[in-house]
Order: sequence, then C-alpha cells, then structure tokens
Amino acid sequence: LKKIGRYYFEMIQKLAEADEEDPQITEYAVIAIEWLEKYLEKVGNDNDVQGLSTMLIQKYMDKEKLKIKYEQNLVKNPNDFRTMAKLATFYLKEDNTKKASDLLVKVYAAEPQNLKVLKMLIKINKNNVNKSIELNRKALELDKSNERYNLTLAKLYIEKKKYKEARNMCKAALRKNSNSDTAYKIWADIYNTAVSTCADAIEYQDKLVFIMAYRQYKKAGKDRKCNSMKENGQVPSKSDYFTNRGITRPSRSCYKWINPNWEEVKYIDEFLKNL
Repeated sequence: LKKIGRYYFEMIQKLAEADEEDPQITEYAVIAIEWLEKYLEKVGNDNDVQGLSTMLIQKYMDKEKLKIKYEQNLVKNPNDFRTMAKLATFYLKEDNTKKASDLLVKVYAAEPQNLKVLKMLIKINKNNVNKSIELNRKALELDKSNERYNLTLAKLYIEKKKYKEARNMCKAALRKNSNSDTAYKIWADIYNTAVSTCADAIEYQDKLVFIMAYRQYKKAGKDRKCNSMKENGQVPSKSDYFTNRGITRPSRSCYKWINPNWEEVKYIDEFLKNL
C-alpha cells in the first residue's frame, strides 16, 4: 500500500517537471492519497506517510470534494475513526461544531490517548466551564509537562469561584515553568476576583487581600498595574494602616479559604511594614 502510494507520488513529480498544469497530476494525487490512507488505516501512525498524505491533500485536492469523499467513506465504514477525525476538522472550519463534536466524542471514546482530538474538543467546549474543566484535566493527564493546561484550569476555577483550586494550578504551572509571568498574573487575578465577589464596599480587610494580588502582579512584572492599585486606593496607604493597626488579616467569612501560612499572606506584614 505504501509503495503504491509513493509510486503515484513519484509520477506526480515527473509530470510536474514537464508541465505543472498537467490535469493528470490531480488524478494521480487522488490515487496516491487513497493508497496512503489505506496504508495508514492498517499501520496506524507513520509520521512520514501522514505528512506526505497531508501535503498532497492540501496541494491537489478540492476541499469540498474531499469532504464528500470522507463522508462517503464513513457511510461505508462507520467505525473508521481516522476518517471521523478528518471530517471533524472540515466541520470545524465550517463552524459546524455540533457535527464536529459528535464525531470527536466517538473518536475520543475509542482513543482516549489521542491528545489531538482532545484539543479539538477543548476548543469546541471553551464556553462550557464544567466541560472545559473536565477536558483540560484529561489533557493534563496526557501532557503532564505542559503548564498551559494548569493555567487554563486556573482561569476556569476562578470562574467557578474555586479559588484554592485555582491557586494550586498556578503553583503547579510554576513548578513546570518558574519564569511564567502568566501564572503569577492569574494568581493575582484570584485575589482580585475574590474581593469583587466578596465585598460590596471595600473595607480595610479587603485591601489586605488586594495586597496579595499586588505581590503577584509585582512578580509578573506588572508594575503599571501595581502603581494603579496604589493610586486607586486598593492597597492600604500609611493613614489606612495607622487607623486600622488592629486588623492584620482579612476576616470575612468568604475569605475562609485563604490559608494564613501561604507565602503571599505573610507578605501582608512586609507590605505594611514598608509603608
């Protein structure tokens, strides 16, 4: 199968040398693709052949005709997961997420280690917070060294107001990439969001929570943001500190998730000392 596919590819090259507009080139490309696809169905992964097949498809095949061909193939072979995945990419380009999702769910059920399919499902479900959490956690299991999934999960947990889980994801991302400014920025966003959902009116103890956000923005290199927080009175001023010296930690019930032993909590004392 592989040799036949390559034979027609070599014929394409010879024809192109003589005349790149030769209509037989497209005919041979279709034949080559069919044989190479049959080969891939038999052996599974072969990066060289997959690359050759993809190149031929992109260069010579009419996209609408190819989509119809895949749809016909799927009718003949309803459990052909490779064809399902390819068809799904066509549907995604057409913004037909329902059809794409239906196919990708079937492929993923049969191939739970298929990270490429999982990434497409993540893209489709980006506006569904619960489903996105589920899919990104699965992707993280498959691609443990990639902090991107930790950071995405952190943002999703913030939306769910699961701040402790969001913080854990930021720390996990930093263990993988200690220079991740994004991780510190999202970490700061946790405390910013916590204040906005916790306090109707900003009191001194809420400003203490803002100090923790301030610290993480500093680590992310967001100096303008930190200056803005000072100018807007989000963090305590010297007069705030002297007026409220008896308050050293946030005490609202909605801040109970904050562990007093966390490093950013201890920074409150340092910040106040330097006023």
